[in-house]
Amino acid sequence: MLLRSLLAKVGMSDWARLAQLVSPDFFRVLPVSEMMRVITKGVADSRSFQSSSGLEDAHFQSVQSAFKALSFVSKGEGALFLFFRQILTSQKVCLDLSSSAFSENTGPLLWKPKSLCYELSDDFGAGLRLVYLGFYTGSDDKFKLGFEKMGLSGGEAIFLDHFGDQNQEAVEFKLSKCIDTFDKIFREFRSRKLKLPGEIIPLGVGLSLLYENLETEARTFNVRAIFKLASEGLAL
Repeated sequence: MLLRSLLAKVGMSDWARLAQLVSPDFFRVLPVSEMMRVITKGVADSRSFQSSSGLEDAHFQSVQSAFKALSFVSKGEGALFLFFRQILTSQKVCLDLSSSAFSENTGPLLWKPKSLCYELSDDFGAGLRLVYLGFYTGSDDKFKLGFEKMGLSGGEAIFLDHFGDQNQEAVEFKLSKCIDTFDKIFREFRSRKLKLPGEIIPLGVGLSLLYENLETEARTFNVRAIFKLASEGLAL
C-alpha cells in the first residue's frame, strides 16, 4: 500500500500495480534506487511514446496491422497475440494489455492502449525472446541462453513450473499464480545472494495486466496456437 501511494504521489500511478508483485524479499534483491531508475525510465519512455505520436510508430503500426488482420473477438486471445508479437519483433513494448485497453464494440477488437511503455535493453529483450522461442520450439539451449541474457540464470526451473505442460493447448490463467511465481524468483535470488535485473519490473507490470485480463474470461486458452499465429511470417 505504501509503495502504491508513493508511486502515485510522484506521478507514476500507472506503475503502481508493481505493488501487487512486491514481497518482503523484493527490496533485498532489487534496491530501491534501481527500482526507481527503471520506473523513471518507463515514465520517460511512455511520455516519449505519447508526445511523438507513438501510435504512428512503424513498429507499433506493424503490430496493430497483424492484430487487426486476425479479427480477434476475445480480449484474452488478442492480448496474448499482442504480448507475443511485440516481444518477438522489438525491444519496444506497450505494456497495457488490460481488458480496458480493448474496444467493447460488437465487431472485431480494437486495441487502444494507454501510453504505458518500456524500451527493453538489447540483452533483456533478446533474452525474453529466446525464452519463449525456446519453450515453444522445444529448444533447451535457447531457453537457457534466454535466462542468461536476461540476468535470470537459475530461474529456469521456476518458470518451467509456471508454464506447466508444454502442450499449452488448454491453459488457465490466474493473477495469483503470476504473483506467486515472481515471489519465488525473489526468494530464489535472495537465497543465492544475487540481485535481480531491474527490467523484471516492466515485465512484471505487463504480465500482471495480461493475466488479470485473461482471468476475467474464466476459461482456458490454446496458447501454443496463439504463439504460432504471433510468430508467423517472422524471421526467427
